[in-house]
Amino acid sequence: MHLLLGAKRLAHTGTLRHDMVIGRIFDWKKGMASQSTFSRFFKKFDMAPNDSIFPVLNRWWFAQLTLDKCTIDLDSTVITRHGSKE
Repeated sequence: MHLLLGAKRLAHTGTLRHDMVIGRIFDWKKGMASQSTFSRFFKKFDMAPNDSIFPVLNRWWFAQLTLDKCTIDLDSTVITRHGSKE
């Protein structure tokens, strides 16, 4: 979601729940899941499942893409949480 909206919390996904274009892209009949559904789903994961699932998921995802070229846009923004920025 961060990539789409600049969202920083799962609660921000609510802005897409009833978006007709997103629904058609993903062929959702009932719309997108709620924030609480996403929260319950992601609470099931810790580092061990993440380390085993996400490399496989990423390989599958990139195997689906048929791109001749790819542009990677990196954001070097630093958000200071403690102290001062150096």
